[in-house]
Order: sequence, then C-alpha cells, then structure tokens
Amino acid sequence: MAFRLLRVKVYEVSSELAPYDNKDGVSQEKVDVAMVIELYRAAHERIYEEETGLENILAWTITFLNHLLHSNSIPDKKLHKLVEFYMNNYHGIPIRLGVRRNLDLYDMSHYQALRVKNRFSNICNGDLIALAMQDFTICQAQYHKELQQLQRWYADCRLDTLKFGRQVVFISYFLASLIVIYDCATSAHARLAFTKTTLLVTLIDDFFDYGGSRKECYNILELVNE
Repeated sequence: MAFRLLRVKVYEVSSELAPYDNKDGVSQEKVDVAMVIELYRAAHERIYEEETGLENILAWTITFLNHLLHSNSIPDKKLHKLVEFYMNNYHGIPIRLGVRRNLDLYDMSHYQALRVKNRFSNICNGDLIALAMQDFTICQAQYHKELQQLQRWYADCRLDTLKFGRQVVFISYFLASLIVIYDCATSAHARLAFTKTTLLVTLIDDFFDYGGSRKECYNILELVNE
C-alpha cells in the first residue's frame, strides 16, 4: 500500500517489490486476498514503459483474483464485492467513487496489523478510516458548493431562458469533477472554468446545429474572425 500511495503522489520510488513479482516466490500459506488486491492495485501505478516487476505482479494477480471470483472462493461478502469492483475496468473507476466504495467495503479484519516497531503506537486503522471519511465528506461538500455556484452563474447569465440547447450543467460539472480531482479546495477554480467552458461550447454547438438562423451563425463567425 505504501508503494501505491507514493506512486499516486508522483514520488519516484523503486518498483522492486520482490518477492511479490513472482507468484512462486510468495508463500501460499501467507497469501491473503486483501494483500493480493493491494498488489493488483500497486501494479497499475507504472511511471516507466518497462517495469517488468510490476507487469509480472499484474499478470499473476489478475489470474489469481479472477480464479477466486469464478470459483466463488471468497466467503467474505465484502471482500468478494471489493475484488469484483476492482476487477471490472480498474482504470475506468473514478477516484472519488473508488474511495467511497473502499470506505463502504473496508473491513479491518481483512488486513494484518503491522508489527509494533513498524507502525505508530498512537494511530490505529480506525483513526485512518475516520480521517478518510472526513476527507471524503469535505470534498463532497466542496463539490456541492461549486455546483450551486454554477447553477447561480447559469441563471445570472440567463442561459436557462434560451429556447434551444441541452441542459448539461450537471453533466459538465460531473466531467470536470472526474478530471480535476486533486486537492478539492485549491482546484475549485479549475473545475468551475472547465465546466463553464464546456457549457458555452455545448450551447454554441447547439446554436449552430438548430438554434440559430443562417444569418445569425454567419454573424457569430464574423465576430470571432474579427
């Protein structure tokens, strides 16, 4: 997990995860599903074209997890759903949706506790889950605030009175929230700008398609050319 989190934050850490890069090097007695899920997720965090170790990990973890799913060999329902969730189009999972799903399905009993010398004595998994939930709630509130701002802007510009055009405020903002994700508060202006641009481009496209007359379309083109 530490490797994956560092790679997600764009730290150039070594991809050497021996002995996990070879399934034969992993003790079958010590293999647990939660660990394999973490290895599977870590193997996707490649920053170089050739990272053989991660490629090998990805290959055997996919085979291993698919076998568990198809043979229905995961008795724990939450763990089964978590494996199913990540095996279905991993790169197509929006980050915030993945976080929410993780929080819903996380069970501390699935993970082995680190030795005392390798972990903070005053922090437990429960604290980390509480912090993750708090972070998710803060981001959710931020997104809701931005959406309200966009709706007010849309109404103030009287775009809601147009008799043509698709109403894509929600869709445009949803796309923006998927693309501009890091640090909710400081990237708000980027999401708002992205959404407004998408809305205006969509309305102009609809205007040229069926909303305006030929003369009006030519007038807009002349205005742009000037």
